[in-house]
Amino acid sequence: MPAKIRVAAVDFSHGHMYGLLSLLKQSPDAEFVGAWIGNIPLSRMNQAVKAVGQDRIFESREQLYRKARPQAVLCCSPNAQHAEDVQEFARRGLHVLIEKPMAATLGQADEMVAAAEKAGIRLLINWPSMWSGCVHKARQLLQDGAIGRIVRAHFRGGHMGPGSEEWFWRKETGGGILLDYCSYGATFLRYALGERARSVLAWEWKARPDREVADNAVLVAQYPSTLAVIEGSWTLNGRDPLLGVVFNGMEGILQTDFYGDGPVRILTTSKPEGILVPPEPRPAGQRNPIEYFLHLIRKEAEAQAWCDPRLCRDAQETLQAGIDSVLTGQRVELVKN
Repeated sequence: MPAKIRVAAVDFSHGHMYGLLSLLKQSPDAEFVGAWIGNIPLSRMNQAVKAVGQDRIFESREQLYRKARPQAVLCCSPNAQHAEDVQEFARRGLHVLIEKPMAATLGQADEMVAAAEKAGIRLLINWPSMWSGCVHKARQLLQDGAIGRIVRAHFRGGHMGPGSEEWFWRKETGGGILLDYCSYGATFLRYALGERARSVLAWEWKARPDREVADNAVLVAQYPSTLAVIEGSWTLNGRDPLLGVVFNGMEGILQTDFYGDGPVRILTTSKPEGILVPPEPRPAGQRNPIEYFLHLIRKEAEAQAWCDPRLCRDAQETLQAGIDSVLTGQRVELVKN
């Protein structure tokens, strides 16, 4: 492995690319070798050119691969494009960091896992919450029995909706609130509970009826040991104090945000005012997506926790059940292998 890993950026459809590029350029272990910006609106083109530099932009993906010779790729394409992109990168032997959610459908997620495993590449799904100490501390406390047996969970996340990223508002590109903020809830619950959902009943509705996809959704998911509600909204005006995750246990309640390094709150009968448990700093090699991606490549290791493709695949199973439930108006039962 060379002193620095050669990394390219492919498709700027998702705005998270800019934060990834900033981290990449700060890394002593990576060399940014170029970018293919993709088919983004002209209104966003100047921002992309400024972030990359005109001399680092290639006219096509093929030109980027041939001339820049990357070993790894950051990809921020629309959700429905993820599977096709990962299969292309895998055929070329390129390690991939791709933005959340994993895909637009369960079938696409399965294709991504299969392609990465066949090619022996590192595939990392970038969830911004992975780099937050609070979610890992919450999971540790739950597993340590801090609130006893978990009987109910409630996830709530959102904002006022995408701005200039119009593909979020189209069905064919994998847009919609269910695949956006509800995906955080499905993935975090898969990680925190260590279980796959057994059944899902879901609803969507539009506060903006002129839009193609829904901007609000609720999923009720039954897990082997827990009942969970997953809410996502693109109509939250201001900082909603209820954003985050609440776990109800037989011996108490645990509350956490799903971003940042704030404390986890535990309320019990003996401590009704609650106690605050601060998280530990993230360990070296796992402090941000770029650091972790490069670490996995160098160590030839598989992604863990939120970034694990197989865990994300299971979360996609929950989301797919939600999509199917919305279409049929019925609860969807999941068959376990």
